[in-house]
Amino acid sequence: MVKITIQKEVFQKIPDLKIAFFHLTNADNQKNIKESKILIEETAQLVRLLYHKDSIRTHHLISPWELARLDMKKKMVPMHSAVEHFFSMALHSQKVSINSSAENILRHILFRHIVPGSTDDLDKIQGDITFKLAKKNQKLSWFTQLSKNDLIYKDQSNTNPYIGAKLDFAKSPRTRTSKYSKNILLHLDFLPIISPSKQRQIITETKNLLEAFTDAKVKTAILTQNKNTHSF
Repeated sequence: MVKITIQKEVFQKIPDLKIAFFHLTNADNQKNIKESKILIEETAQLVRLLYHKDSIRTHHLISPWELARLDMKKKMVPMHSAVEHFFSMALHSQKVSINSSAENILRHILFRHIVPGSTDDLDKIQGDITFKLAKKNQKLSWFTQLSKNDLIYKDQSNTNPYIGAKLDFAKSPRTRTSKYSKNILLHLDFLPIISPSKQRQIITETKNLLEAFTDAKVKTAILTQNKNTHSF
């Protein structure tokens, strides 16, 4: 069992934040890897066809995530969530699929709905998980731009507790999923730009895809300012 907590200080900075969690048990994360790779690469191709630097700057969903200006002739401005990270990869024709069906489904959802998120192998997690604000500027082995008050999440590892930062823009390799992962935690970060009805749609779509591609049993939970802890 793992307990997930979002500290109250997070909601002081982001009052309307909601994080949806999906707990996959007995997942077969390699059974449909080929199909999941085709799905995400086709979605990335659609992104390349639909978006360009001007539409990105003004898109009503993308703009609030402060998507970087992806002009090949200019230096990109700092990026602040998984949305920017993966849009950058797609628009620069980089491969976005990996050997993890659950992670490929996550990236498909991110592209379709402009919602950041991440996956973790729970068998690599040590103890409980806490979402909190960074206390100081610091450099991590996997991320050099962590600033005070950035949203981070961590487990209870004594040596390397940080797992992800900046609305999942940066991700520690320690807990990444692979094709061998069977016990998986996926989460999506919702801000008010995504309506409650749209959130429910995204959660249902994500759950259905995870079950279809991994044959896992999937349980969900949503943490908010009023309900900031849950155990799977």
